[in-house]
Amino acid sequence: MRGTSTRLVEEDGEILEPRWNADGRTLYYSVAGKSRRFRRIRADPGAAPETVLDEIDRASVAPNGGGIFFQKASFALKTGQGLYWVALDAAGPVGEPKKVLDGIGTFGRLSPDGRLLAYRRAIGRRAETFLTKFPALDQTIQLSSNGGDEPRWSPEGRSVFYVSDRELIQVDVDLDAHGRLTASPEHKLFDAAKASLHLDDWTVAPDGNGFLFVKSLEPDRRSEIVVVRNGLQRAIAETR
Repeated sequence: MRGTSTRLVEEDGEILEPRWNADGRTLYYSVAGKSRRFRRIRADPGAAPETVLDEIDRASVAPNGGGIFFQKASFALKTGQGLYWVALDAAGPVGEPKKVLDGIGTFGRLSPDGRLLAYRRAIGRRAETFLTKFPALDQTIQLSSNGGDEPRWSPEGRSVFYVSDRELIQVDVDLDAHGRLTASPEHKLFDAAKASLHLDDWTVAPDGNGFLFVKSLEPDRRSEIVVVRNGLQRAIAETR
């Protein structure tokens, strides 16, 4: 029904990054606190939320809902930093976490078909974006050449977008006839710094023809949602 809303979940802490499972029946989200909790709830009457993972920094659900990547990046940890994978059933138990990649601040997202992992890793004082096969991890190539952070996939899984020096960059990726990873040269889409867009949390439109950002409004510290339509053609439209 139009014009109606239903409260699905309420938490004591701040709810962050809500996202639906592939079947549209389970909602995943994070709850901020001293350590972030990753929770889920079925979109059924009377359903109660449950904690899937605790004491993590970030998490991303695989497009098919079959697992979660989560990050442990606390400087207090001596051996636990890195990117972990845990198998998941939307209505069942959580599997045993398995470390996929080492490194503090390492975080990634799985391609729509589940075959490739795009991830960021700290190299010295800056982050770079890489691409590897999943789950084999037997091939890895670097996509960014001068910094690359917050990688995202296009809906069809043929392009990776990431942030480099406040600019949004696109790289087309594929597997050649011999199953080797390939990547196109970097292509700058637009300069986000001029538009005051937040680049730590953004999404690609489902049709691949735009992006959704949060924008700061100075000097009163308000914010707004900004839709970048036809982003591949660098045309920007704003919603206030």
